[in-house]
Amino acid sequence: MHSVLVGVDGSPESLRVVRDAAEEAARRRWNLRIMHVVDVPAEPGAPERIVTRAAEQARRSAPRVSLDTAVVIGDPARVLVDGSRIADLLVVGEPAGRIRPGGSVPARVAATAGCPILVLRGHSHAGGPVVAGVDGSPRGQPTLRLAAAEADRRGVELVALHAWREPDATPLGDTAPLSHLTRPAEIEHRRLLADAVAGIAEEYPQVSLRRDARRGSARRLLLACSRVAELVVVGRRGRYRIDALEPTSVSRHLVERSACPVLVVPGIAG
Repeated sequence: MHSVLVGVDGSPESLRVVRDAAEEAARRRWNLRIMHVVDVPAEPGAPERIVTRAAEQARRSAPRVSLDTAVVIGDPARVLVDGSRIADLLVVGEPAGRIRPGGSVPARVAATAGCPILVLRGHSHAGGPVVAGVDGSPRGQPTLRLAAAEADRRGVELVALHAWREPDATPLGDTAPLSHLTRPAEIEHRRLLADAVAGIAEEYPQVSLRRDARRGSARRLLLACSRVAELVVVGRRGRYRIDALEPTSVSRHLVERSACPVLVVPGIAG
């Protein structure tokens, strides 16, 4: 049976994450596993009370979802990553407080999670599109498919966003005016995006699909889209250390700054 794993720390914010995770599990008709990770000595019985309250919240939000709870001792990021090896979706909340140099817990988990990770941050703009970052490569197809499935499940538009940059120089090394480069490059990138989404349009004919190829920074463009989107979906390029995604990665930038929830798909471009 498919399952959603959610981490909880007992704070009011984490209880809201549990509520949303339960609703995600109900939407998918999956099981829910609630996990509290203890990384410092705790008052006897306190961890159990935390997962009990979380389970009560989940049952109020999604009474029909089958759930279980667990209390685990260890580093929160590492334990959640271990749990992601057998889960189908991992749900975490947005970073709380100051983000340390090595990255927030969500960023550290997203760096090496074994399943897609949904970071519930910002505001999910109901009725807004699902926006997928597209790099045009074959390894980016899982991101597109998952984004299309989310758009279908939510009944909203899917926006496939492909960002591209002008080369700094001609093949001979001479700087060329943008007017000589922009139009051919734009045509090529629009074609690349059309090819990337062709199979998705056939697989999900009921989903309204909009292609958007723009010149600029993928991080900035996706961040701007997050201000009106219901969900942003991005891929992760390979697997990093638990220390965190590269500081310059699109995934980490969105996990720590997006204005709406972010779904990070492992092992592919992002």
